[in-house]
Amino acid sequence: MIDLSHRRPAPHTRAAATATAGPDSTPAVPSAGNGHGIGQRSSDVVSRMDPRVKMALTLVLMFSAFTIRSGWQLVAGAVLVGAAITVARINPLRLLGAVHPFLALFAVTGAVNVFFVHTGTPVWRFGSVTITDNGLWTMVIYVLRFALVILLGAVFLTRTTPTQMTDAFESLLSPLSRLGVHTHELSLVMSLALRFIPTLTDEAKAIADAQAARGGSIETGSPLQRAKAMSAIVVPVFAGTLRHADNLSRALDARCYEGGSGRTHYRAMAVAGRDVAAMLAAAAYLAALVVLAL
Repeated sequence: MIDLSHRRPAPHTRAAATATAGPDSTPAVPSAGNGHGIGQRSSDVVSRMDPRVKMALTLVLMFSAFTIRSGWQLVAGAVLVGAAITVARINPLRLLGAVHPFLALFAVTGAVNVFFVHTGTPVWRFGSVTITDNGLWTMVIYVLRFALVILLGAVFLTRTTPTQMTDAFESLLSPLSRLGVHTHELSLVMSLALRFIPTLTDEAKAIADAQAARGGSIETGSPLQRAKAMSAIVVPVFAGTLRHADNLSRALDARCYEGGSGRTHYRAMAVAGRDVAAMLAAAAYLAALVVLAL
């Protein structure tokens, strides 16, 4: 009898699989997204922008949010974020669901300002604690500033692949290479860090589940017991990180990796009309912030 269990697939089967996957298909690797379906590849305008322009504009707009001091400036910032979400074709509810832990954290942190700002007209007084209108406004402006920053960063992360981020990072830092800065190595470190986040996250979850099955859950018990259970998770994860780093260094050495000298990119980055339009829109927004501050 002839054993057909290890027979190679027929040519037409392989051809069908290739046609189904498509020429631009990528291997099924763990995604660095947030699991809410907002980090998938898309054909929207933001995804097709030059990553260098996208990264630079995102940083400028995020830093500009900290200069907001009036209500009209907050309105302008909200309009900008809403336009970015609309152009990127992102579901606002899913986006908020992905970043709501950070928004909640900054909301709690911003609420603390109420008890430390004593200037302005008292609104409520309880014993030695006095809440003023300036304290309430400081809380609102603090929370909304960080909300704008987080949402802008989320739009950038969900519409930019890790490869595009590292390529843009390397290109923007390339002038520093004349000063002896190893820009390619820095971008490589950034790329590897981004790509290992899903792997380390899965390992940490598996270790936490294994410890919970042995009675070492970090969700039950006294604070001391939870701290001990956390140490039983942190140590294996740290050891696994070192193991991955050692294996990666061996792989790079086996392939005679010598840095970025003379290396080229599969996809060439070029500034297009959509990038110029985005820069003009960002310039108009910054000008509006200046005018509204007067």
